[in-house]
Amino acid sequence: MNRIVQIILCVVIAAVSIIVMETLLLLYREYRRKTIYKLAQQRSNQLKKPLLVIGSPQAGFTHSIFGSTYGCGDVCLDLNGCHCNNSIKGDLLVELRKMKTNSYVIFESCVLEYIPSRRLAAINKELRRVAVDGEYYNVRIWPSIYANLFVSEEPNFLVSLVRDGLR
Repeated sequence: MNRIVQIILCVVIAAVSIIVMETLLLLYREYRRKTIYKLAQQRSNQLKKPLLVIGSPQAGFTHSIFGSTYGCGDVCLDLNGCHCNNSIKGDLLVELRKMKTNSYVIFESCVLEYIPSRRLAAINKELRRVAVDGEYYNVRIWPSIYANLFVSEEPNFLVSLVRDGLR
């Protein structure tokens, strides 16, 4: 086998490996979305407080093809809007500031990764304020090969945010 064929074969094997790994990570992320959403929904029912979903259940490549793995909650907030009965279309920080203190159980899925780090402290403050007794449930896009390459401006900041939590 000549050198060029070997290089091409290595590139193809690497590409297929990355695609398989990212698919497995995607399935894991969808599992987390589904299970954590159910926990947030159960807690919302227990506390008799509405569930605020941040991040459209229909957004994203996977959801546009296979459908959503989580629901709209009582209110759905997304920059581009949600295809839900009770939807708020708008900037996360602006809309959170309009909400009453301790008014929602919050479920957020893969939204904070797309927000510039300079805004995250203010958003975290508002999430803590709006969430009933710290009832904030979230799913991060990590681990993800795609996200590490293309999504966040500053993944190290977000990793520390996830590690340290909102409380």
